[in-house]
Amino acid sequence: MEAFCIAVAKRLRLPGFGDRAITDPQGNTFPLNRAEDFYLRVAANIAFMGKTPVALANQEDISLTGVSRILPAIQHTLKADEVGRVAFIYSRGGRFAPEDSGYTEQR
Repeated sequence: MEAFCIAVAKRLRLPGFGDRAITDPQGNTFPLNRAEDFYLRVAANIAFMGKTPVALANQEDISLTGVSRILPAIQHTLKADEVGRVAFIYSRGGRFAPEDSGYTEQR
């Protein structure tokens, strides 16, 4: 479904799709031509949000959890300093924190 939506958006020449669709804070541009271009960058944002980034995945994390299957796509899509942290996110099934570290408005 994502491939279809991206293809239609590119065909219609909608902004935010294609080879120079995503801009980082330093002004570098990155493509949005396939679903991985979006999903892996979202995972990188999750890996670096909060007070500290998640740990780097080790080889055991990668091999035991099956992340090795998607590791080539991660390496192809992301910056070198993001690869290990995104692999960690996928090896754990997300980023987790204690409940009391979240929303504090109603405390």
